[in-house]
Amino acid sequence: MSRIDLLGGPGSGKTSRAYDYCLARTRGNFVTAEATDDKAAMKSLLCGHVSGAFPGAGSRTGAFSHARDGVCFLDESHGVSGSVMEVLMEALDSNQYLPYGASAKRPLDCAVVFASNRSWDTLIASVNMDEHARLGAMILHLPDLAVRREDLIAVLATTLDGMRRRATTWAAPAGLSQAAWQAIGDCPWRGNTRARSSA
Repeated sequence: MSRIDLLGGPGSGKTSRAYDYCLARTRGNFVTAEATDDKAAMKSLLCGHVSGAFPGAGSRTGAFSHARDGVCFLDESHGVSGSVMEVLMEALDSNQYLPYGASAKRPLDCAVVFASNRSWDTLIASVNMDEHARLGAMILHLPDLAVRREDLIAVLATTLDGMRRRATTWAAPAGLSQAAWQAIGDCPWRGNTRARSSA
């Protein structure tokens, strides 16, 4: 599957899931891009532009090209509509894209992963569903971490590793006791990786 739409609340792990998908593809790069409502800026961001495309412009490699056959991750994709959607449709409908100011199209080899913190019900009410359907993306819902208690292990391991990398006088514990895991599990969980739990 080369087009995926991840729906989940802030901090529910959409970026991590998209990156994991890129690793699973074992090729190309993981490139992130945040949606804007400016068509020219979006075309340049995704498709790039050639030298001289506009006054003072040097050449720029867009996200599609930089990702190669990896993953282009488009965050906050609920903001894509109207003329900006045309940029995506030009590429996704034909699996080709045209850099701004270029004369020849290039093949779209990367997967495109969209992400939105809006619920499906909210999206239905706020976006053009005909346009959204044309993306041809498989929709995956990521539940909040409050109902994914097993992911506490991965979140804590990543947090401890990040602390270990930054610390100069502190050593991360080799492991946690069953009692410590129980205490962590009993803490209020705020629902995302960026919230702090309190005992």
